[in-house]
Amino acid sequence: MFYEPATIKSEIRNLKQSRPDGYSQDIFTYDIYFDDQFHSSHHSYFLDREAAINEAKKQGNFIREKILLERELAAVGDKRYIKFEDSYYQIFHKGKLYCCFHSTSLDEAKQYLEKLDFEDNRNLYYLHTSL
Repeated sequence: MFYEPATIKSEIRNLKQSRPDGYSQDIFTYDIYFDDQFHSSHHSYFLDREAAINEAKKQGNFIREKILLERELAAVGDKRYIKFEDSYYQIFHKGKLYCCFHSTSLDEAKQYLEKLDFEDNRNLYYLHTSL
């Protein structure tokens, strides 16, 4: 099974500086959107606008990676799968690198994945027949 990660459009909106009740200084607040849908609101306690923007970007990237992993796991389930990452086709299981096999061709990666599945089925067969 080949998995191609979906792209997510992420945006930081409504970055503004304000002084909420109970605060002695101004803070930056911002909202994070993915695919034009509101995800969450956050506060930045940096006084510099550029530092607040960098913090918002880091927070957005962290959340985006988490969402991508959730979508990936929902799409592939409990099976091993092939994913193109870091200029190679690699075999993953449950969102983590399954083995250190790196291939530059999708056909070669599929053959190796079939070999792994065959070995698992054979080992499972021998386990059940030996009981």
